[in-house]
Amino acid sequence: MDLERTEQVYENREGGEKLKYGYEKSGSSSAEDSNSFGKDYLEILRKLEEKFEKEDFYAEELERRKQWKFLGFLKPKLHELKAKLIEEALGEWYKEPRFDVDNPNFDRDAYSELIQAIYETMGFHERRFGVSFHNLSVQVPVTTGPAIPTVWTSALATVRNLVNLVRVPFKPIEKSVIKKEEPVAEILSDISGYVLPGEMLLVLGPPGSGTSTLLNVLANHYPKSFKVTGKVSYGGVHAHKKLHHVIRHVGQDDIHLPTLSVWHTFEFAANCSIPDFFPFAKRIRYDRIRLVARGLGLERVVNTRVGGPRVRGVSGGEKKRVTIGEMLVGSRAQLFVFDQFTKGLDSAVSLDIVRSMRRSVDRDKRVFIVSMQQPSEDIYWLFDRVLVLDQGKELFFGRVSEAVPYFESIGIGKPLRRSIPEFLCSVSDPKHTLIRPGFEDVAPTDVASFERRYKDSIYHKKVLAGLSNGYADRDISRRRPIAEDISHLLERRVLQPFHTQLKLCVQRQFRMDLNNRGTLLFRFCRYIFMGLVLGALFFKEPRDKQGSLALVGALFISLMQMGLGSISTLPNIFEQRAVLYKQTSSNFILPQPFFIAQMIEEAPVYFLEVVLYSSSLYWMSGMNPMNDGQRFLFFIFVYWILDLVMSAQTRLIAVGTPAVEVATAISPAVVITNVVFAGFILPRGSIPPWWIWLYYLSPFHYTFVSAMINQFDGLKLFCTRSELEPKVSYIPYAFRTCPVSTGAEYIRRQFQINHPYGWKFYNVLILVGFYTLYSVLGLLCVTFLKFSPRRGGKRSISKRRSSTEVNRELDEELRVFRERYESTLNMDQVSRSIYFVANENDEQERSNFEVSKASSSFSKAREEHSFSGADVLQSDEHLSLKEVYFTWKHLYYIIPKENQKKGLKKRLLSKKSDVSENDLVLLNDVTGYAVPGRLVALMGSSGAGKTTLLDVLARRKTFGKILGSIELNREPVHISFRRINGYVEQEDIHVAQQTIREAITFSAMLRLPAEVPKEKKILAVERILDILELRDVENRLVGFGLPPETKKRVTIGVELVVNPLVLFLDEPTSGLDARAALVVMRAIRRVAHAGHTVVCTIHQPSTEIFEMFDDLLLLQRGGHVVYFGPLGVHSKIMIDYFVRNGAQPIQQGRNPADWMLEVVGAGISGSQTVDWASVWKNSPEYRTVLASLGEIDNNNSQLDEEERNRLENVSPVVPENLPKVTFRSSVASTFREQVVQVTKRIFICYWRFPSYNWTRFVIAIVMSLLIGSAFYKFPRDQQGARNSIAVLYMGAMYGVMQQTSSINPMFQMRDAFYREVAAGTYYPVVYWIAIGLVEMPFSLVPGTIYVLILYFLAGFPASKFGFFYFNFFIFMWSAISLGQTVATFSPNPMVAYMLNPVLNSLQSALAGFVIPEPSIPVYFKWLYWIDPYRYLLEAISTNTIENFSYYCTPSEYRYFTKPASWPSCEVNSNNQSTPYVSAPVGLCSAVTVNGHTYDKCCRYCPITRGSQVLSEFGLQYWRRWDDLGALVGFWWIFRFATLFGLQFVRWVQR
Repeated sequence: MDLERTEQVYENREGGEKLKYGYEKSGSSSAEDSNSFGKDYLEILRKLEEKFEKEDFYAEELERRKQWKFLGFLKPKLHELKAKLIEEALGEWYKEPRFDVDNPNFDRDAYSELIQAIYETMGFHERRFGVSFHNLSVQVPVTTGPAIPTVWTSALATVRNLVNLVRVPFKPIEKSVIKKEEPVAEILSDISGYVLPGEMLLVLGPPGSGTSTLLNVLANHYPKSFKVTGKVSYGGVHAHKKLHHVIRHVGQDDIHLPTLSVWHTFEFAANCSIPDFFPFAKRIRYDRIRLVARGLGLERVVNTRVGGPRVRGVSGGEKKRVTIGEMLVGSRAQLFVFDQFTKGLDSAVSLDIVRSMRRSVDRDKRVFIVSMQQPSEDIYWLFDRVLVLDQGKELFFGRVSEAVPYFESIGIGKPLRRSIPEFLCSVSDPKHTLIRPGFEDVAPTDVASFERRYKDSIYHKKVLAGLSNGYADRDISRRRPIAEDISHLLERRVLQPFHTQLKLCVQRQFRMDLNNRGTLLFRFCRYIFMGLVLGALFFKEPRDKQGSLALVGALFISLMQMGLGSISTLPNIFEQRAVLYKQTSSNFILPQPFFIAQMIEEAPVYFLEVVLYSSSLYWMSGMNPMNDGQRFLFFIFVYWILDLVMSAQTRLIAVGTPAVEVATAISPAVVITNVVFAGFILPRGSIPPWWIWLYYLSPFHYTFVSAMINQFDGLKLFCTRSELEPKVSYIPYAFRTCPVSTGAEYIRRQFQINHPYGWKFYNVLILVGFYTLYSVLGLLCVTFLKFSPRRGGKRSISKRRSSTEVNRELDEELRVFRERYESTLNMDQVSRSIYFVANENDEQERSNFEVSKASSSFSKAREEHSFSGADVLQSDEHLSLKEVYFTWKHLYYIIPKENQKKGLKKRLLSKKSDVSENDLVLLNDVTGYAVPGRLVALMGSSGAGKTTLLDVLARRKTFGKILGSIELNREPVHISFRRINGYVEQEDIHVAQQTIREAITFSAMLRLPAEVPKEKKILAVERILDILELRDVENRLVGFGLPPETKKRVTIGVELVVNPLVLFLDEPTSGLDARAALVVMRAIRRVAHAGHTVVCTIHQPSTEIFEMFDDLLLLQRGGHVVYFGPLGVHSKIMIDYFVRNGAQPIQQGRNPADWMLEVVGAGISGSQTVDWASVWKNSPEYRTVLASLGEIDNNNSQLDEEERNRLENVSPVVPENLPKVTFRSSVASTFREQVVQVTKRIFICYWRFPSYNWTRFVIAIVMSLLIGSAFYKFPRDQQGARNSIAVLYMGAMYGVMQQTSSINPMFQMRDAFYREVAAGTYYPVVYWIAIGLVEMPFSLVPGTIYVLILYFLAGFPASKFGFFYFNFFIFMWSAISLGQTVATFSPNPMVAYMLNPVLNSLQSALAGFVIPEPSIPVYFKWLYWIDPYRYLLEAISTNTIENFSYYCTPSEYRYFTKPASWPSCEVNSNNQSTPYVSAPVGLCSAVTVNGHTYDKCCRYCPITRGSQVLSEFGLQYWRRWDDLGALVGFWWIFRFATLFGLQFVRWVQR
């Protein structure tokens, strides 16, 4: 599909004027013309085809080419030989100007003809077939889950699943005894129709009509859960897997890899869709990318990143075009299915795209089936057939010219100003139906009666006749079927072979890394930083007892660093998973190459990370330098393998879980399980037998053992004098013993590692096995599991005031308004044909029409209470302001160019008004105004600056420089402006877990002034629900499963309910169907009626909607104004202005909005013959606008006397003596009310966030049982002495897990927080208070469960539980606050998840367990004292085990040589009793002193009291209350850090 110029042709037919389009070919497409210069390529291809048809062609060619005769293994296949011969025969055909897509003389038709000939010669004969569907019905299973998922429903579901798991063996018996049918819902019912080759079908219907379901079924693209009955035929062939590449489906969602450029996105699609076995595949891909980018108007952004929610890229409209182009760039499909593709596109671009579809259909006889929400009438007439659906039932199918006559024949008339698509979308809605006179009793009134009338009509009988005679099933291919040698290749699910898919995916993965260099650099810097910090912490550790223990700690912390670091990849994996789902369903690639490519890409990246980390840590800490550095290389290798294993494990969790919240909760739990059973916390001999299998399933165990053997094997260790045992003063140093002698003995005694040196290599092989296992499981998950977005709640219908009654009131009020408004005009002049250009003698009427008169007339009427706007919307009687006049003069908005950001802050903060050459001007001298009672339309092509201007006017810009003035009632706007304005943004940003009613109520409670009673606020909510027709869905969740058009109405309702005096709306009808758009615009019109000031951008207005506006501000690319002023009745004034200045007159039946955009050069081509910006600047209308704002220069010599007098008589837009807009507070509600409402909202959201909070419950239970049972009532022997600290250290890890899991909720609600604070809903400190209050109970309950189970399973005394419990929760809340701080200061989740492991590793390393306090270097003591983990460990350890007593098992006793002066081991030289006893000779080393040898041995137990354990780790009992105070201090430090971030940090730049 390519963009071609079209010309409009108007034909007179019986029954009225119909708008049609014809096309003129550019260039030449005939063979004769193509032969006029260059080679006759078509003749060459014809001869080749004749050659290929010979039976002995293949054998002759092989015989002729001698190199294949002797090298049989190089012998090509038949299709490869054909491709090679075609390439040799045609040579460099693409360098000729007519075939060169980059050449100005490029001939599109000649090029298409040649490419088609190449394919035909190759044997790829395209089929030309139609599509038919007969009695098509679709049913989907109805889930019986809760209407709104909560923590409680998830708990019940978990119990139910456990019960079902037990019942699995009995399922077959139950099914045979109890036959139970699953409930289903019918989405489509008995739909029939057909589309012939070379035709386009438009599918219309309101939301919920089943249009998307129908398109998915016709595209053979529906889930397996759909029960489809009826017949769908593609040229007589039923749907099957071999139709993969003849159908292309373009969905509604724009799902892309944000860091890839537009070019690379298209390039990947082209590489997948145009296989290598096609001749000139590489060149054709390049050409297709260029042509599609040119046709979609994307040439200027091909090297720009696509972008996403957190990555700046192309605009929303351009992203939608990228979605379309991705599916078109490489496809040679016969059937194209487009589902609501115009969302975010302006009407001119949409029209250009549909015109290109029409061109493709006419030229190639393809079939396009398209559903659209608000197609213009120009677009409508480009289609051949139309299908009208509602509630899954067929209301009409036939020619586009037959639709209106049919409905008129059954009594349904089309309103005069309503376009045909709007009429068809709302034809079955009684609120929008016009019954023709005489049909009041027989006209259908509901969907069922409409369906019955259609089934009985001649149109339906014609469809059935066409289906019965196979009219649509004919294959009109010009050539024979596809050649046998390539047919099997074209019928594969994916065209490219597996190895090519893998190559493409690997290239794309590395390209994403290069495009995302900032994140990649941050990852490397993180490992460099941790390596340097840990290297300095363990700097040059001596080979004594304490140094050996410190090096073991360094190895252990490295394990945690690799394990926790892999969690940071979760957000990126989930982002790529969505793209994988789309591209596998589009048959670009298989899931396996995508998955394997991630594995290949991560290997060198992780290797570099480990090298950067190890190079500093290994040598700075003084690890084993033996074997000429071979042990260093092994250290790198084993930790690299571990990094890959943990990455594979994390990826397995990501592809096997439905949501990122679940994955981020499970991953830390899995890592901590690996840590517990690694062999450091619990040595092999201390692990209970029921958990020994976890020891062997922990990859950390094998890495730890290998690293320990690598480090200590072959080392000679020693003791300092202070380390000699027993540590008592009355034993001479000569008779004390050193507990360590060699590295092998040390790791055997301390950690029970008793393996030979070569065992470390076997462990590496086991790690490789783990990597293989996790990767295979991940491949299975990504192949067979596909998670869909969560659905919202069920519908709940409320019997209150009906939407019908409300809309009748709206219609009546609109009628009253128009009568009064239009009476101010000269209706004699307006009554002439509104579709043709006015005569020149109408100049006086144009210049006399002034907005101020109409505005004054309206204000007077409003004061007389002529309108009932205050009856439906909340009255503004609580405000001292009655009218607000909003003006802006000479606005410029300037940002730096993308490559010129140096000195950005200095330039943007400067007060100079000049524009640098390195600046990009997005708004250029924009002047205008908005007055009460008038609706201002802000329009222009994509990229004209509409949203930018709205952001500037609404004071939402956080980036760039704004020049010019914005005034409110003649006063500059300030922060209190947000009290009286509402801003409906283009993006529908809401807190996902609230219902529609709750979202609107929340806005009303906080943004309506405190003086307004609560009852009136609730009344305003009720009326908004009715006005926007949200009553039937008011109890559905906003974020899950809500249709886009419903979500858009919620966004509008959130702003309308506060009754703003100034209302800004950015594309309020984008994503809405025609009926919903009409409902929304009526409500907006109502706001203007009530005397409010309204400015609204709009993309694709119908004639009826466009004429609801009073004034128009029209922009073109570059932010230039091309028109500002009144539209006039039926847009007469605006049309007259453009025609008078050189535009072609508007044709009858044309939408003025579409005509206007085409005139000023909107659309893809962007061509214009007049510089409309200059015309506007030199026009009398512009001078009138300036004069009305007091900006005209009366001394201008270029003005004649008459013009000067006219301008002097122009009345000012803003009256004198208006009240000043001031408020005592920038927020409407009281501080107390804000805290109550925000806390209530967040609490409800947490309750409905089971993937986060219920997962915390499950993790708390599982981890407490796991760790508690692993240390179950541990014996108080020597190993138990160390375990008593270890269990407390590991128990506190739960708090560290909460630090990680608390990050995601902050990001989930951050966008809504930014929007609500900018709107003045509440203060940031209120959100800070609320998020802290809500986290406490939701962490308290699972935390209590965790502590109770862990504490008493470990066998700690009940009398000490209270102090332990209190300290634990203070630490947990401080860890959660730290996680919130990290989220607040991080630009995106990936950075937060990369930063968090750094903090976790440092806290764990400096807590005092891995490296005891006496071993921490002096220069790092300050890190020890600012570590919250250290205070918790000291507080709970000293309180719990201070009075513990310990003993030795026979194998744990140690021995020393009895001093000569001692009578016996039991009595020392001072005749004092000792705790030692005599031991047999030989158990201790003989000592020689002064020539005498002593070999009698004494036995002792090293640790007998808890105080000894504490002193070894540097923990002091007397500091436990100080530790508690420090934890409270850290908690509040992190809380205030979060507050600082919420108050001052904004990561969304506008």
